[in-house]
Amino acid sequence: MRILYMTKENPTNTLGHAPERARQFILELRNHGHEVQSIFPSDKNDGGLPSFRTYGEKILGLFNSYHERRAGAAFSSALQKLAEQGKFDLIVAEELSSAILALKGKSKRTPPIIYIAHNVESDLYQQITGSKLIEKVRTGNLIRTEAWVLKQADLVFSFSIEDQKKLQILSERNDIYLTRAGVSLPESQSVTAKNDKILFVGALDYFPNIQGLQWYAKNVHPLIKIKYRMIVVGRNPGSLVKAICEENKFDLISSPPQLDSILRQGALEVVPLLSGSGTRGKILEAAAYGIPVIATTLGAQGLGFKDGETIVIADTAEQFAAEVEKYLSNSNQRTEIANAALVYVQKFSYKAVVADFLSDVSKFK
Repeated sequence: MRILYMTKENPTNTLGHAPERARQFILELRNHGHEVQSIFPSDKNDGGLPSFRTYGEKILGLFNSYHERRAGAAFSSALQKLAEQGKFDLIVAEELSSAILALKGKSKRTPPIIYIAHNVESDLYQQITGSKLIEKVRTGNLIRTEAWVLKQADLVFSFSIEDQKKLQILSERNDIYLTRAGVSLPESQSVTAKNDKILFVGALDYFPNIQGLQWYAKNVHPLIKIKYRMIVVGRNPGSLVKAICEENKFDLISSPPQLDSILRQGALEVVPLLSGSGTRGKILEAAAYGIPVIATTLGAQGLGFKDGETIVIADTAEQFAAEVEKYLSNSNQRTEIANAALVYVQKFSYKAVVADFLSDVSKFK
């Protein structure tokens, strides 16, 4: 097949699990013999299509969510021309903002469009927005837009059973397939008794991560009596994240070019999320590097990891602190749960994820 692969930003030089998924998906699709061209909104000369918006579009966009403001009519027009040239058999749109842009210019000559839903975006948006009138308007618009995308896309994939059920209700369609998050398995996979470093990994400009870090620092960290080093790692930390790290003497690593050397230092990884949707790729990364994970129920949602076997679940500050102390002080227990997670995470290798994805797409076609 000839595939046009859409992302919300340049996947070749952007940090984060979504760009990494796009990079690995494109690689594996090519390994299966498919021709793949990636496309994304951009005002730079880096292979993307023009993303600028007119003043009118910007004014009207005040009532739209982030997902609906990624690019203007110039992008949609350029994409439509590209899609109608007959060079592609399929368009894959990763995340809602890409799907919106892909479907805006859909015509009879456009190849089938597959939407891969990383989250239930309207559900997530309602969790993190306030009660101001403009936020209520944006939420209403996003719910309608997400439902429209789900109905217009030729095929939809969700990341978890929980999201699949929500998307089915929102779209009134039952033919929503399951895919899953993926992970790049390191060449050397092993579990070793490590030091006292705890990792917090994630996009530090993403509200659920900021909220989770703030909750951990305020409620969990003061309860832990064992001395340890906390390393906070992620892209674009703002003033609040920097203040949290400085106040609690957490080490902050901002926008590292790669995570390999950092992940190999961790004794534990914490995922104390209180809001969010979809699944957490950071848990898969930790498991692939032999790092046990302590997470809230929401943080671990959708991946199928089992509490006490392949992950540790704690939902109150007291429980979370107790589990951190328990696993920091016992290397044998860390090794046991890490080994089980290392076996389980193999099903999330991109090779396996893409093979299953292509199998489902072939049924559709």
